[in-house]
Amino acid sequence: MNDRLLRALQLGRSRLTPGGVVAVGLLLILMAPLAVAEETERETPTSFSEVIHVELINVDLYVTDKNGDPVPGLKRSDFSVFENGEEVELSHFASYRGPLRSEVGRRGGEDDVAVAPGLAEEGDLAEKEAEPLQLVIFIDNANTRPFNRSRVLRRVRERVAELGKARISVVTHNSSLKVRLPFTEDLAVVDKALEKLGDLAARGLNAEMDLRNGIAAIADALELAGCPGAESVARQYASGAQMKSQEAIRALEAMIRSLAAIPGRKALLYVADGLAAQPGVEFFSMVQNSCTMSSAMLQARSFSVNDELSRLAARANSARVTFYPLDGTGARRNPGEDRMSMQESFKILAEETGGRAFLNLNNVSLVVEEIAVDNASYYSLAYSSRFDGGVAERNIEVKLRRPDLKVRYRRSFQHRSAEEQMEERLLAALLHGQVANPLGVILEPAQSLADSGSLVQVGIPLSKLTLLPSQGKHQGKAKLFILVRDSEGRFSSVNSVEVPIAIPSAHFERARGQMWGYKLNLKLREGENLVAVAVRDEVGREISILTQTVRVATGES
Repeated sequence: MNDRLLRALQLGRSRLTPGGVVAVGLLLILMAPLAVAEETERETPTSFSEVIHVELINVDLYVTDKNGDPVPGLKRSDFSVFENGEEVELSHFASYRGPLRSEVGRRGGEDDVAVAPGLAEEGDLAEKEAEPLQLVIFIDNANTRPFNRSRVLRRVRERVAELGKARISVVTHNSSLKVRLPFTEDLAVVDKALEKLGDLAARGLNAEMDLRNGIAAIADALELAGCPGAESVARQYASGAQMKSQEAIRALEAMIRSLAAIPGRKALLYVADGLAAQPGVEFFSMVQNSCTMSSAMLQARSFSVNDELSRLAARANSARVTFYPLDGTGARRNPGEDRMSMQESFKILAEETGGRAFLNLNNVSLVVEEIAVDNASYYSLAYSSRFDGGVAERNIEVKLRRPDLKVRYRRSFQHRSAEEQMEERLLAALLHGQVANPLGVILEPAQSLADSGSLVQVGIPLSKLTLLPSQGKHQGKAKLFILVRDSEGRFSSVNSVEVPIAIPSAHFERARGQMWGYKLNLKLREGENLVAVAVRDEVGREISILTQTVRVATGES
């Protein structure tokens, strides 16, 4: 063990508290809460300041003409932005001009022009490249058939070079969320990662089996138990379909929250055969057609996940993530109710985030082209939004002075608390390797404890913390946040603990050269666990985020 950290742990006089196992956490994970150490001497430090939540809201706009081509040359005065119906004052305005659709792949970004941030007019134009595209290719293996996935990936691989100077990550979801490739600009590496996805299992065929089994079960119930029995069977199968949609939404939400901690604009290409917005509607429709006096279609509404989809879109907007959902099933002339329900969710996510939904499309190559055009030609506006409690979700409306043009943009966002933003940063550390350590924190694993879990030591240099003199002591406070990802890609819930720090002023100068130690007792699952720890100086507001791998042998968990 690090000698400085050993002395720090002695200085901190920490003791361990036992932790129990509970079935909670992101993505329906069975994992214990993290049992953390408490200080034996706790004092309430002086209240140092009051934080007012003012957030800079970015609104990216995609303006097109009647032919669908980007429209350059618009000014700040051409736009009016409203939050919850009230017009807001813009603090930033930028215009990025790139190639037309027919020129994608030939001109790249070399002719991009931008209005620099600030309230610029036409005379302030300056040559400037648009932000590099940050694209997540999200393959939902739980809701995709292998053949459809192969067809889509083959076309994406053929056209991915058109994205130019892009940073691309490849992510999959099946029973858990996994980052197959962290963000990279190496398109050859991206191509290999996409090629390897063909070897993974895909559960899309299960949806067809569930549909057939449900229809057969309802037909049997109608014959044997009448309409009430058929309604009961419909609810049973609808419940299963609802759980499947909610599982996918949770996986998307975890990815969105991790992306919120990555600066800049992001795009998410979501590939699936569908995501039911009205799970089980086909079962209730079958009952309604056979039982004219039934309330089956009213019951179907209780299984809707539209609210969850809207909240997901609002989170994506806060994270500057634009959805590009792609229906992998290809073109269909007469989609049934089940197909329409599957596509409704794609429309919600695209329309609410300013993206595009690609439905009934055989030429998948167009998808990459549209994303490239959007990334090259857009406007970016920003304004300050104050949050003092109450409803965190806000609606955004953008009005153009030219009615002949079409505009796509993010239609809502959510104010997030400091704790929610901390969780986003922990997720970014676990999924994307986004770490930072301005406080110089030391994070080290210790021995596993067969009876109570695994120890992780945290050392915080006192010289990096803001400690204020008060009543003969220098006082401050650190807050630790902990999130764990196990070997199967499942997450714990976020746990936190406050660490009051008080040092007699007479010993302050000598103590500044030491570290404040803390022990975390983590109840982990067997196998390799990745532990993310954030340390926030509650006075100075500086934050360090680190990760540490902890391996738990069989029988130790």
